Amino acid sequence: MQKAANFILYYLAWFACVLSLQAQQRWWWSALAVAGVVSWHLWQSRQRRRDGVTLLLATLLGPLVDVVLLASGLLVLPASAGQVHPVVPPLAMWLLWPAFATTFYSSLSWLVARPLWLSGCAFCGGPLAYLAAQAMVEGIVLAPDLTTALLSIGVIWALALPLLVALCRAGTCLTIRAHS
Repeated sequence: MQKAANFILYYLAWFACVLSLQAQQRWWWSALAVAGVVSWHLWQSRQRRRDGVTLLLATLLGPLVDVVLLASGLLVLPASAGQVHPVVPPLAMWLLWPAFATTFYSSLSWLVARPLWLSGCAFCGGPLAYLAAQAMVEGIVLAPDLTTALLSIGVIWALALPLLVALCRAGTCLTIRAHS
């Protein structure tokens, strides 16, 4: 039941974050949704230290994927997204990462334990998330052309997500050992 709830809550947060890209005054949608998902996740967690470290690392490192996409021109956001700089993800995209990290030891735990499967799913799922966002928010562009963008985003995600998960696991192990 907890895994199903985690899955549903993550996708509600995803929708809130993506829809908040349509208008700067809706930034609070993403903040409220992600705060709810993260709070619920930590409240029901049996390993809060592990999960807290994972959330922190994903929040700090995950947005680097979006920086690469924005800097390379594979992803272009509308002015309504509220970027402070063209290569810096807006708050809503930044907040997606801690929400996504709640799935690592919950609804996606079966997948993150298998790096090759994780990489393959990231190759497909990463681009599909951006494609869905493009369909939902006017002004999101995957460039230079859709096929190139989707394949490139797939490769970036296939490499980045297993690395992020490995770094989260390593950071969690180091933190737990330091406090033992």
